[in-house]
Amino acid sequence: MPALTVSNLLKKRYALMKFSGAWRNTFGTPAPNGVWTIQGRSGSGKTSFALQLVKYLRTLHKRVIYWSLEQCGDYGFQIAVRRANLSKGGGVLFFGNEPDTETEVMSLMERQRGYDVLIVDSLTALHNNRPNGFCQRDFVMWQKRLADKLVIYICHEKNGTDMLETPAGNYIKQQANVKISVVGFVAYVNARAGFVGGGGEPYVIDEALANEYHLNNL
Repeated sequence: MPALTVSNLLKKRYALMKFSGAWRNTFGTPAPNGVWTIQGRSGSGKTSFALQLVKYLRTLHKRVIYWSLEQCGDYGFQIAVRRANLSKGGGVLFFGNEPDTETEVMSLMERQRGYDVLIVDSLTALHNNRPNGFCQRDFVMWQKRLADKLVIYICHEKNGTDMLETPAGNYIKQQANVKISVVGFVAYVNARAGFVGGGGEPYVIDEALANEYHLNNL
């Protein structure tokens, strides 16, 4: 990108996603590209939240690839998809950890009129399934290739802290435009540049499970 004056920079216009309702209360109106992270402990509701997000993004006509390197094909994942009540129509593809999946996913994302959103579940599994892992340089290369897309990494926390398990995880979290922390079936969102058009409220993923968790952890 060429150098910009202050005037030129302030005149730039950006297309934002027109979130509404509870989603706008939590996210505001975020950009349709960039990097998001979803982090939390095992069983906290990360996958449930991600699938609810997929369903909402489809109402905005976003085409989504959900790359589940850990659970795709499992009965438990099927239950999670049913619970999210995803439409049986097109616009969403699920991939597992079969050989050459990364090549196919990238092809679908990069082609003209390709998919808009890639969700990687999880960053730890992506790192473990690649022969040389997924390092900081790989992340930078992905971002160059998918600069006009939204890439969401689901991340495992390390040893009960807010640090992430993989070597590149904390760098990715630092670079993320939106950081989502899931605790007891409630998602808490932090936007790197602040919220536009509202945002900042917690998002309740499952009210019954959230109440049970927070009652047991008073």
